[in-house]
Amino acid sequence: MNFTLSEEQAAVQQAARAVFEGGGTWADLATANLLGIPLPTDVGGSGLGMVELALLLVEQGRVLAPLPLWPTLVAAMAIDHFDLDRSTWLPRVIAGDAVLSIVTGDAPVPYAATADALLAGSAIVEPGPVEPVETTDGQPAGLVTQTAESDPWVHDRILVALSALQVGVCEAALQQTARYVSEREQFERPIGTFQAVAQRAADAYIDVEAMRVTMLAAAWRLDAGLDATAATRVAKWWAAEGGHRVHACQHLHGGIGSDVEYPIHRYFLWGKQLAVMLGGGSEQLSALAEVVA
Repeated sequence: MNFTLSEEQAAVQQAARAVFEGGGTWADLATANLLGIPLPTDVGGSGLGMVELALLLVEQGRVLAPLPLWPTLVAAMAIDHFDLDRSTWLPRVIAGDAVLSIVTGDAPVPYAATADALLAGSAIVEPGPVEPVETTDGQPAGLVTQTAESDPWVHDRILVALSALQVGVCEAALQQTARYVSEREQFERPIGTFQAVAQRAADAYIDVEAMRVTMLAAAWRLDAGLDATAATRVAKWWAAEGGHRVHACQHLHGGIGSDVEYPIHRYFLWGKQLAVMLGGGSEQLSALAEVVA
């Protein structure tokens, strides 16, 4: 399997990075046509797929942009797949005029209070009353009156989307840590030259790349129309377990890593939230065992 990005995919990555690093808003994403990346051309989208959406989400994770990107675009992809009034909703999503979210069992629904509609199973429903809940990463979520299990088609894409965000979060946290341990000195030398520090950073790098490879493999299988049930759960396992280990980055910052005002702490909070959403490592292993069996 070749993980080299095509010219089109590299362009998506570069455009997304430029928007997010420039402090891009929801309107900025719409102006750059990034909200139409995985949606069909007949409604104004780019006609690309899950791999390209994953690249967009990695860039979001790198800067911790608090935007309802994954629930809106995964729900929009489902609207197209299930043909749920697509001519109404998809142009609105692409233009940045609609926010969507997804009901997954009885779990809190991200951006439920601001969503224009919810995907529940394979149907579009009105949001209804929302009871706000506190989340680890501080992003809005709420309990809704509707309950529905995610359709397997949708569930696989949610797992890849969460894994892609985790790749971006962990990659940026590791880059920040590499800079810190290269500059922070102890005993008149950078702490990054100490063997124990270098080993933990190297382990984190391996975890990030394993997360990236398994996530892209799962996204590719989805785009290719192949069975991706096992691959998506492998990707989510790495996002949970690898993501937990990568946040040793916070430890490598020493005492300042415990300062809730210091940037690395926000990456830790996002990483913890993504690790447990729709099942942590143990739950993914259990689900994977059922698939294999």
